[in-house]
Amino acid sequence: MIPRGNKPANEYSNPNLLLGVFPTLFPYGCGALEDSSRPVQINFREHVRYLLSYGDRRFEEHYSFIFVLFNILQRRTACFHAQLMTSRSYFQQSAQLLETLSSEDVATALLNISKASYSKVSDEKINTLMKHIKVVGGHVMGSAHSRSALRTKVHSLCFNLGLPSLFVTINPVDIHSPVALYFAGVDLDLNRVLPEVLCTSYERAQIIATHPVATAKFFNCLIKSILKCLVLGGVLGPTKAYFGTVESQGRRSLHLHLLIWLKHEYTPAQLKENIQNQDFRDNLLKYLEDVVKEDLDQFRGNTINIV
Repeated sequence: MIPRGNKPANEYSNPNLLLGVFPTLFPYGCGALEDSSRPVQINFREHVRYLLSYGDRRFEEHYSFIFVLFNILQRRTACFHAQLMTSRSYFQQSAQLLETLSSEDVATALLNISKASYSKVSDEKINTLMKHIKVVGGHVMGSAHSRSALRTKVHSLCFNLGLPSLFVTINPVDIHSPVALYFAGVDLDLNRVLPEVLCTSYERAQIIATHPVATAKFFNCLIKSILKCLVLGGVLGPTKAYFGTVESQGRRSLHLHLLIWLKHEYTPAQLKENIQNQDFRDNLLKYLEDVVKEDLDQFRGNTINIV
């Protein structure tokens, strides 16, 4: 156990840290991460993946374990890339400039930013600090700067390939999916799923909420299958490239925003010109109606009530 104190505990190469923080998850005091006595060394991130896949699901269902480990991974990523940046020769000039920065300067800049009156050229020292924070933050999962880095990649694809042909949002409803329940450990025969064997809506929502790892695995499996069939399988036609980002919504379920570049030689100007032609418009509508549809006519007359 780690005793209480006012001195922060070292989170690097400290196998006793998580043993002390989560004694109920490691009741026998063994199985620690980054344990140097282990014959085969395991990467920290991969060890976390292993723990979250435990059969008894105690790590997955713990109320804070995932958040603490995610925060540790964020800090390690930030420290690693900050170390790389400070080791570059060009950083010496920035370091000399940042040494003259005071806490009052930072407080003033934060106040101006909160009022949306911050000018990018108003203070060279603040600009230098923000530039380095953006570089490091672009590698940190879940940060605002990482989203900014994704926008840069999208812009690069647009410059290289032109505007995307399709924008697709895939938002699976996990609380109504038998596959998601199966990933969460519910005993279901996926070849014969009947409404009467499913839980109520409240029970399904409760299961999904308490099994975030299983829900993420379900989402990953579903999206991979959709991309394999829809994009790589050629359902939409020959594809030059695609780019997707995953977001969470209000109830923290996942959805995907996807940009798809189809393999055609039309520029936006050519499309605008050709759209004036009636035959071209008709063919375009036929294509869109063929690849984008939600058709339940085959189930017409069949009533299925799912509580």
